[in-house]
Amino acid sequence: FELIQELEKLQDEVPSEETGTVVKVIETELNKSVETIFKKFEQEPIASASIAQVHMAELHTGEKVVVKIQRPDLKKKLEIDIEIMMHLAGLSEKYITGMSVVKPKSIIEEFSKTILKELDFVNEINNIERFRIFFKSDTTIYVPKVYREFSAPAIIVMEHIDGIKVSQIDKLNDTGLDSSIIAKRGIDLFLKQIFQYGFFHADPHPGNIFIMLDGKICFLDYGMFGALTRLQRDQLCDIILAITNNDEKKLLSTVLALSKRSKFDYDSLTLDISDFVNKYFFIQLNEINVGQ
Repeated sequence: FELIQELEKLQDEVPSEETGTVVKVIETELNKSVETIFKKFEQEPIASASIAQVHMAELHTGEKVVVKIQRPDLKKKLEIDIEIMMHLAGLSEKYITGMSVVKPKSIIEEFSKTILKELDFVNEINNIERFRIFFKSDTTIYVPKVYREFSAPAIIVMEHIDGIKVSQIDKLNDTGLDSSIIAKRGIDLFLKQIFQYGFFHADPHPGNIFIMLDGKICFLDYGMFGALTRLQRDQLCDIILAITNNDEKKLLSTVLALSKRSKFDYDSLTLDISDFVNKYFFIQLNEINVGQ
């Protein structure tokens, strides 16, 4: 529990950069003074996460916006951290029994590719606009407007959203919003992202999901997205249907199709999958330990 509490601080409670440092990033990225870009710029951040911090501001045209500014020299620091993690992953694979199955080096490689891609805010802007196109006719979700003319690889200016963090259940109930309806909408939205569009928000922690006062769900950070091919989506559907129909043979064949491993004990895998399905098939969702 203590570890969870510490990790939660990375969502929006990381110590912030000094105002002068933030202003320097903005002016370097946009080659303009802060006064030229904004009518007002709040020096105290409203949120400060591991990659960037967010400040309230107002454009000269009167729109209320939030300014997401990347921490300076972050790429260099991350590359050093990744090098250390890769070294430790290599040692764990070499000296710890069973680690070859987990493939820690592959995990670090995937993490490296994802996190370095997230540092390019232009990529995040593209994600937002793609997401907006997919959900343009969906009345249960709101996608913030982005101001490309005031954005750059290390800064994003986007529409300010009034809302409540999805984890603040008491606040949601106090406003008269039905949290069970919001939960159902959230599930529907993720199912659409995964199975309909094959393009899904890959960092859905509470700091990144706001509920607006009209009940719409609004994602705030679009830096990390996942993508699935049509074949992968079909295979995931096959797994769900196989489990629902208690079809062990179909489940086994689909798992093998998804797997990249060529050597395995077929009989043991068949028994393991059978045990897995039988263990959970008749259990209520609220009785399942998801973490386990």
